[in-house]
Amino acid sequence: MSSNLLLFFATFRASAVEAVEALTIVLAVGTVRGWRSTLNGVAAASVALAAIVAGRSHCRPNDRSGAPTTSRSVEIGITLNAGPSEARRTGR
Repeated sequence: MSSNLLLFFATFRASAVEAVEALTIVLAVGTVRGWRSTLNGVAAASVALAAIVAGRSHCRPNDRSGAPTTSRSVEIGITLNAGPSEARRTGR
């Protein structure tokens, strides 16, 4: 098997695992808090994900002329800093 095919299957499997985790969280929150707010959150997250994918679709893995490295670094930094806010509030 070629390395590209192995990479595809590994990436697909990782995405499937993440999808199952997200579905588990949605089911748990929907059961506890109610389905209306849960489905509103799912819709908002889907729109945000679609906007991110649409905004970054011009960058191809082998295309070095895509977005400059600095904008990628800023995007990664924003994403990492948007992480668990509870840890920032408690100082842990």
